[in-house]
Amino acid sequence: MKITISTLRLAIALLLSSSSFVGINAQTQSGIFGNKHLVGYKADFLLAPFSPVHHLYVEQMTGRRTNIGLSVFTNKTNYSLDDKSTYISSYQDVILKHQGKDRLVRAFDATMTQRKTGFEIYIKRFSKRNQMRNYGLFWSYKFGQIRSVNSLKTGSIVYVQDTLNQYENEKLRVSDPGRNVTTSTYVAFELGRTVPFYHDRMLLTYSATFNGFLTGLQEIGYRESFDSYLQIEANNNINNTHILTFNVGLSYAF
Repeated sequence: MKITISTLRLAIALLLSSSSFVGINAQTQSGIFGNKHLVGYKADFLLAPFSPVHHLYVEQMTGRRTNIGLSVFTNKTNYSLDDKSTYISSYQDVILKHQGKDRLVRAFDATMTQRKTGFEIYIKRFSKRNQMRNYGLFWSYKFGQIRSVNSLKTGSIVYVQDTLNQYENEKLRVSDPGRNVTTSTYVAFELGRTVPFYHDRMLLTYSATFNGFLTGLQEIGYRESFDSYLQIEANNNINNTHILTFNVGLSYAF
């Protein structure tokens, strides 16, 4: 069979046009080198105390501009109650029962431990300006919940006053701290960037997240029980410290 120059030129033209179509079509598909799932680790840094929230997460790339994900996380922090409750005013009486008598709590020299676990579900959207699919600038809408187990540290001091005699004051040292459990639900907005890192399938993500809690800050009521007061303090501490986080993480496409 004789191949002419014109036939050869036609074959090359068809091959080039076919390659261009494949390349254009590939950019319209989700995924990274044929992989549509991500597994990763992320650390969210709280402003105060500077303590990371450790996340493990999975994401699915459902489109070239959309990921959906699920994250589980854990965090442990200690904070001083005297930073927030150096003095409790008389119209916010907190009642502690000690040796069968009611005592008014007046001040603390105490440390609270919070052990937190939780989850997030979210949808992540990438900007149209990104040159590559599932990379670059993104924003994310989240729904999450934090469960915290809270207790005073052994050795913490609570200053109390007799309810009937304001001159009868005591310094009580905590020996059996007990615990209380709180649950906080929130919605969040995240803004960040995802870029390739070291390996074709490895991604680096950095972002900032604003968390809005559906249960707001609680106020101390009149004649609040001591256990109820500690629960309010624990809830308010989560709301105050988790309102803004700065985040960095690595993920792998598979």
